[in-house]
Amino acid sequence: MKILVVDDNTMIAVAAPYAYLQSQLPDRVNDFEFIPLTDPTKVADKLAEHSDIAAVLVDMHFNMVSPHSGLLVLDALAKPDLPPAIGYCQPDESRSLFKYAACQLMERPPAGWVTRNDADLIELIRLLDAINTTAGRHVPPSPSLVRCYPGVPGTGDLMRRILHRPYDARMWRSLATTEPGYDDLGSEGAIASKTARTRIEEYYEAIVDYEKAIVADAPGFARTGECVSLGSYESAVRGKPRSVLRVVDKFARLHRMFFTAIELPGLVERHTKREREQREQRDRRRRR
Repeated sequence: MKILVVDDNTMIAVAAPYAYLQSQLPDRVNDFEFIPLTDPTKVADKLAEHSDIAAVLVDMHFNMVSPHSGLLVLDALAKPDLPPAIGYCQPDESRSLFKYAACQLMERPPAGWVTRNDADLIELIRLLDAINTTAGRHVPPSPSLVRCYPGVPGTGDLMRRILHRPYDARMWRSLATTEPGYDDLGSEGAIASKTARTRIEEYYEAIVDYEKAIVADAPGFARTGECVSLGSYESAVRGKPRSVLRVVDKFARLHRMFFTAIELPGLVERHTKREREQREQRDRRRRR
């Protein structure tokens, strides 16, 4: 089974699964061939070169070689006739918003999401076996993405709530890189400052719901620096709008790599267009 590994440090990315196989499943080392690729813009070329690639492991950050993020590759592979993708990241990126975007904004979600530790390498081998068994079609939903799929309470509509329109992507980028006020955000998003204020409040509510859902699954999350909303929730709802903006700003900075991904605005725009077209199709069917 051939697996393409798209990562700016393929030496480490390819070494990890091989090392795991050699130590834990030595009789299966020859079942897998990991093909390295450092340039995320060359995925189509590599797939054409190796037509028998069965799956693609995708890192999210290419700081060493490219301005692009893993969203470029995940979106390119979100077609039913292409090999399924598996998100592949560092352990400290396990709650990254990239996987929510991949499941909620793209035409086809990834087959799974793993981090580079022994526990998740077991999951990686399981995912690869599932892909191999089904020839990449109808791969069962992955436990690693259970919180990310649309419709899941608290988290399944996160992207729709915080990235519903292209101007949301522009506002989040501004929040992640500067210290804007409501007027600044309105200007950045090309919307009225009143609309910007409303959106910030809606972002805040989405963040609270998201973090409450994560804490329900993993109580220890509330004690990490990743949980930005719950400590100030009571003061925020008592009528201190600055604390709402502060929470949203902190969330944006925590996920700065995601909100500044150069592919994000285009991804949101295409998703919005697909939603509009689907809605129009449903309306036409109802009128018949």
